[in-house]
Amino acid sequence: PSLNIPSEVVGPNGLVTYNRESWNVQSWRIRNVMWHGYHDGNSGEYYVQTWAAIRVIAGIGSYTDYYMTDPVVANLVNTLSYQNPNNWDASWSIIPEREEALWNANTKRQESGWFQTYCSNIADHGNYTVTLPSGVHAIARNTSGQTYGDYTGSMTLYDDDDFMLYADGSYQGEISATITPTTIKRHSSDAGNPDACVIYAPDVPDTQRLFVSLAVGQSPLGGSFRANFTGATGDAQLQKTDNRTKEKLAGATFGLYDTKDNLLKQGVTDENGQWNVTDLVFGDYYFKEIAAPKGYALNPAKLPFTVDGIREVVTVSMANEPKKVPFQFIKQDAETKEPLKGVTFVLYGCDEKHTHNNLQDDKIKSCWQTIVGTRISGTDGKIEFGNLYAGEYQLVETKTLPGYAKPMGQWRVTIDPEAAETVKITAKGTAPSFVKDGGVLKVDNQKNNKLPFTGGNGDHRVALVLAGMVLFLAAGMFALILKKRKLRNPKESSGKIERKKENEIEK
Repeated sequence: PSLNIPSEVVGPNGLVTYNRESWNVQSWRIRNVMWHGYHDGNSGEYYVQTWAAIRVIAGIGSYTDYYMTDPVVANLVNTLSYQNPNNWDASWSIIPEREEALWNANTKRQESGWFQTYCSNIADHGNYTVTLPSGVHAIARNTSGQTYGDYTGSMTLYDDDDFMLYADGSYQGEISATITPTTIKRHSSDAGNPDACVIYAPDVPDTQRLFVSLAVGQSPLGGSFRANFTGATGDAQLQKTDNRTKEKLAGATFGLYDTKDNLLKQGVTDENGQWNVTDLVFGDYYFKEIAAPKGYALNPAKLPFTVDGIREVVTVSMANEPKKVPFQFIKQDAETKEPLKGVTFVLYGCDEKHTHNNLQDDKIKSCWQTIVGTRISGTDGKIEFGNLYAGEYQLVETKTLPGYAKPMGQWRVTIDPEAAETVKITAKGTAPSFVKDGGVLKVDNQKNNKLPFTGGNGDHRVALVLAGMVLFLAAGMFALILKKRKLRNPKESSGKIERKKENEIEK
């Protein structure tokens, strides 16, 4: 059965030609007898029995009854001739339930659907082996619906068992393979004439005709599958705040990077201090600030995070330090411009959001009560308050040097890191104005014998107090003169008294 149909062979007397005749005499039974009958390794007797069974089925010769007395011949004719070769026209296929892998929130992994195998006309079942890429697992299911195995690298299953694939959320790729089970399909080698029965008649006299069916062919079964892993996705949220006030910061520009430092996306925090990024394939990432909000220092730190499905939204927070501006100045003599040592200043802040009072007063508790710092000028006259955050401050000279007049006013200090003039000082009351000398802020102190230099808004309360004191003293002296004069001249007429009063007033 395994040999091809002969066309010509070399006989004892040389070349022998065979004439081919085709009959339709139940060739499929003859085929079956040839398949179940003689094979390599069997005895010659079995070969003769196979030959006799074929002649019985074909109706050749007059010894049919005699041949059928042999039990092997009878079994071939009566039973095996009706049994096709194993796996004759067998079929095997793979039908996917779902090829796209989806994220399973319960198992925390991407899973394909089941790849279901379908077998038909298979007598001798075999198995198949599939190679799996790194990172992909397989689970099998038998015909009873029971699952088994957790394969990596490769899997070997029976040809009627199903399988499914899974991977973690970060895996991406398409898996495809053609599967060849060990089961061999049997079929006719002549698809155009599958039921032909062929007799070869040699042209040599007295040579017996050879009766055969079409040769039985064989080929492997096969099936293919495809599974697509796009990677499970999740969301991430960046939250930006002020590290002092914890207020939400808008306007910060951030980049989203993968572990290979590739910039994937770029965005800006909204009014809630947030930047939301959606549909991130599971894996490792990091945020990094590209541009800080106005008035804040850039934070260069990387913010790593992992999207893994454990949290619906991965939240990452970063605080920014507001920019600071150094504040320092020199206290000097107004005339000699020599630095003054030992002058005490206090810098106040106010935590309330309101219109600030012009002057600091310990009796007013709603404004300028927070002491930022107290400094005393050194031999170089320098006062340093270090780096200050943006905002308004109140500067007060609380103690000056002997022989010098302490200013009756104060100074409003405005810090703005983004402005061209980062430090702006405005005099309040009768405080002397600050001047900038070569980029250095300086302020004068007048000696006591000098009238104070009025700067800023000009507070005239001191002058009004002095004028009131003069008027008060003058009125008192006038009243005393009148009283003494009346005591010396008690009998003078009222008219005379009035005239004398007028004269004294004129004096």
